Amino acid sequence: MVDHRHYVLVRVSLPDRPGALGQVASRIGALHGDIMGIDVLERSAEVAMDEFAVAIASAELVPMLVREIEEVDGVAVTDVRAVERAAGVGLLESAARLSESDDVEELWAHLVTEVRHELRADGVVLFDDDGVLASAGPAEATASVEVDQPADPGAQARAHLPQRRVTLVASRAGHPFRAQERSRVELLARIADRVGTLLEP
Repeated sequence: MVDHRHYVLVRVSLPDRPGALGQVASRIGALHGDIMGIDVLERSAEVAMDEFAVAIASAELVPMLVREIEEVDGVAVTDVRAVERAAGVGLLESAARLSESDDVEELWAHLVTEVRHELRADGVVLFDDDGVLASAGPAEATASVEVDQPADPGAQARAHLPQRRVTLVASRAGHPFRAQERSRVELLARIADRVGTLLEP
């Protein structure tokens, strides 16, 4: 059976108080939206930044979905993006793909692809002192990645692989990377760093 539903990521700023998350979920349910997943991107003493993966009947319902969510006191929708259902395979599956690499070249290709998929980044580049080793994303996206200190640090997430002496940079315009997303990059980089060492001691 073909699934014709529309999938969106809804990033929400909400008070870190008991019941707030449940109220947002209730508003999504009021439009017969299915919550496919929730990521806690950042949390402070007063405010949380959560991202909901939601399936709704059609794209036309997105404005109504935003209005419903913002009916909850203190809640603001900060970003909405349409995604494919297949997006976000999860860290475990990404880690498995890295570990199944047969050589370092394949490992680097898997790493940039998985990081781009997991973070829904515009472009991902892996490089060392001699140049680019692998990249994922449209040419214009990877070409715009700033390998040095970026003008907008929020637009990039980076991790260093010390054993392999390479650096990974993910770039995404208009959607700042949050703490939890940066942690994903670092975890995948650590796994790839170890796998690379085992493939080429």
